[in-house]
Amino acid sequence: MTQRWLLDERRSTLYLAVGVLSLAKALAIRHDRKRFRRELADAGLFIGLGFLLRRYGRIAERRRTQVHEVLPDWTDGSRLPGPLSGQADGEDDSDGWIRRTMPVGG
Repeated sequence: MTQRWLLDERRSTLYLAVGVLSLAKALAIRHDRKRFRRELADAGLFIGLGFLLRRYGRIAERRRTQVHEVLPDWTDGSRLPGPLSGQADGEDDSDGWIRRTMPVGG
C-alpha cells in the first residue's frame, strides 16, 4: 500500500463519516420537511462521494501495481544500464550493468 492510497482511504472514510452524521441529523429534523430534504440530499452526496473516492483509490492502486509489474527492473533506479548511468559512480557487473554504490540524486 502506498502513502497516496492511505490518503485516499482516509479521505473516503471522512466523507462517509460526514455523510452518516448528516443522515443522522436529517433523521433528527425529519419533522421540518424542507430542512429534512436538504440534509438528506447532503447525506446522499457525502456518502456517494465517499464510496466513489474509495473505489477510485482501489482502482488507481491496482493500476499502479500493474504498471510497476510491467516496467523493467532498471526503472526503479537500482540497476541502470551502463551507457545511461555514467560509470564513475558504480561498479560494472559481468553482464554489463552498473550497480549504484551511491543513492540516486545524492
